[in-house]
Amino acid sequence: MKKSDPALLKEIQIKEALDTFPEKGSWKIFECSRLAGHRKQKKKWKALGLQETEGGNYAFLLPERFFLVWRIIPLHGPQRNSRTQKIPFRFRPIPIHCGKLKWVVLYVGKTSKLKQRFQWHFSARDGNGGAQMLHNLSQCNIKGIGKSRKRAVQFLLDHGVIVYRILSRPQQAANREMIEVNLWAKYSPPFNIKSER
Repeated sequence: MKKSDPALLKEIQIKEALDTFPEKGSWKIFECSRLAGHRKQKKKWKALGLQETEGGNYAFLLPERFFLVWRIIPLHGPQRNSRTQKIPFRFRPIPIHCGKLKWVVLYVGKTSKLKQRFQWHFSARDGNGGAQMLHNLSQCNIKGIGKSRKRAVQFLLDHGVIVYRILSRPQQAANREMIEVNLWAKYSPPFNIKSER
């Protein structure tokens, strides 16, 4: 039986990932609109060029023009008198340059299976890995989306980009975690904020 390599934190790798985000180093940029043109599901996800077992870090970006005004999403607070409190969370994401445009980082994630996670993010169904992203996008009062997750998916397809970096091996789990946490700290992505339940 072969002994597997130990998991190690690689500070240089983590620093490089943070310093080169979103468009340098080993980060890849994928325009979500490339997914919209394929009617067959298998062909659609082939456009990403990812293997089933490739893991890594990722972020969803949208053009800054949709977030020039303050937006509000309702968070679920603790229960009081058997009722869940709604807490309005007001945000305006930090703009960054990527290519010729200014973008905002809305959501940052990590996963051991990037392709599967992206599929979840583009599913309008409740209770999957992408529900938080779509739920918040459908709640922040962007014209044309309303409260519809289906329209939120279409909005993401029309305007969004995914920035991702492959770190596949199980021994990279700690590095994926540290990159995600550091991206949270640097960009304060509003859709990563979870409600209390």
